[in-house]
Amino acid sequence: MNPNKQNKKTLKERRKSLKNKFKIIDMQLAGKSNRSSGVHEIKRKNEQRFVSSTVLSGLRNSDILAMVSPRKPLRVVTGNDASKVNRGEAKPLHFCQDGVSAITRDGLTLEELALDIRNHGWLVDREGKLTDPIHVVEMNDGSFVTVDHRRPVAVLSDYCRENRLFTVIHQEDTALPATEHCRFTGAKTWGEAVVYRLSQNREKKTPSPVLRIRTNAPEILRYWSEVPNFK
Repeated sequence: MNPNKQNKKTLKERRKSLKNKFKIIDMQLAGKSNRSSGVHEIKRKNEQRFVSSTVLSGLRNSDILAMVSPRKPLRVVTGNDASKVNRGEAKPLHFCQDGVSAITRDGLTLEELALDIRNHGWLVDREGKLTDPIHVVEMNDGSFVTVDHRRPVAVLSDYCRENRLFTVIHQEDTALPATEHCRFTGAKTWGEAVVYRLSQNREKKTPSPVLRIRTNAPEILRYWSEVPNFK
């Protein structure tokens, strides 16, 4: 092969990869949107090239793939047109745990996790596509409850004021996939997964916009002190 042609092809691929990276980063920035709703739906036909095939293959018809701004009220828009009528009243993100540890299972502090998300964006696979979304359940009463907690906590810190959460929003009655059964013992739907998480709590038994960080170092909390929907 002609070396010049090979170099041009390599340069073109690098430019395309860089362009895609910037588009992915832009999807994750909450500060560029003037919308009142915190749910920014990822339209599968137009943006699926930025999402891992593993995530896309696991979606149900009723699932909504979105980037979520957890500081804003969450309101899903019917259809793909944001000018259409909103479904229900906008509500904040709720938690179904009564608290989280300040240290992750991998030994990272919440501060380190927040800095990693701020500096490097959301998790991507080997092809540079978004992966490992959090799971949020839209309950029948219109509220939004997350069954994943540390990543929302990290993004609600002062470090991540511009970051959104890569999310799959499930309906309360949607069947829980077999791959999730081990996480929520006995649960058959995403709504039952929320109930299971609530049953594991030491204190609160209903979803709440308030979540505590369990720590013996109160100075850590200064990074979360002024965040709405979080205490």
